[in-house]
Amino acid sequence: MKTTSTPPSSKREVIFHAIALPSDVNVFGDISGGWLISQMETAGSIVAARLTHSRLVVIAIDVATFMVPIQVGSTLSFYADILEIGNSSVKVLVEVWGKYIESPEPMQKIIDNVFTYVALDRNGKTKGIKR
Repeated sequence: MKTTSTPPSSKREVIFHAIALPSDVNVFGDISGGWLISQMETAGSIVAARLTHSRLVVIAIDVATFMVPIQVGSTLSFYADILEIGNSSVKVLVEVWGKYIESPEPMQKIIDNVFTYVALDRNGKTKGIKR
């Protein structure tokens, strides 16, 4: 996992932004890791679908390590880059950067992770990826 605190280049495309809401917290009042992983999966699938033009499912998620907790009201930016293209699979690196709305601190990296997606046809069978 990259541990850099340098914000992503302004030349990189933000896949989408989200705001951490009170409905996204766990029982301790912090933003749920499950909610964040779900958002990351969505960001990665957007990038993978642009490449494959097909239905995708996640078959693997690397180990996730959160670098900082996320507070309600934080704005999150999701970045995703294709790392590897296989015969029917795509590996996508997803990074999440965030900033608490009331903090003067710059954006911080929250987490990065690699998601592996497999392309499927309309019948749910593995489909080759055209390059």
